Amino acid sequence: MTRTSPRHKLPALKRFAAILLIGCFVGLGSGALDYVHDLAHANEDAQQDAICKKMGLPILPHRHDETNCDVHAQLHMPLLAAGWMPILVCLGLFVAFLTPLILPLIPRLLPARIDCRGPPACAFL
Repeated sequence: MTRTSPRHKLPALKRFAAILLIGCFVGLGSGALDYVHDLAHANEDAQQDAICKKMGLPILPHRHDETNCDVHAQLHMPLLAAGWMPILVCLGLFVAFLTPLILPLIPRLLPARIDCRGPPACAFL
């Protein structure tokens, strides 16, 4: 019998998560999720209109937007509120001006000791 190692499943799991996230971003960015959700609302409205028509009730106009549908509100919600951006930019500038630029140290070779003695102290005595 052969065993499958859990190490072989890890790269496939990473790829699956990446593909799933790419699909979510493409669906949100292209508006496909919003379109599919609007189609679902249109289907529900058509069913309600058919029921009202069968019962002889007046057909009311339907309006689905952020006020009465949580999914619409989540699909149209910005990922990052615009009010935070100036604060983040100012915080970054504050940190940039607060942090001094460190000049690189220039290495200087200094001798550890000087081997020359100079003139003799008692040469003229």
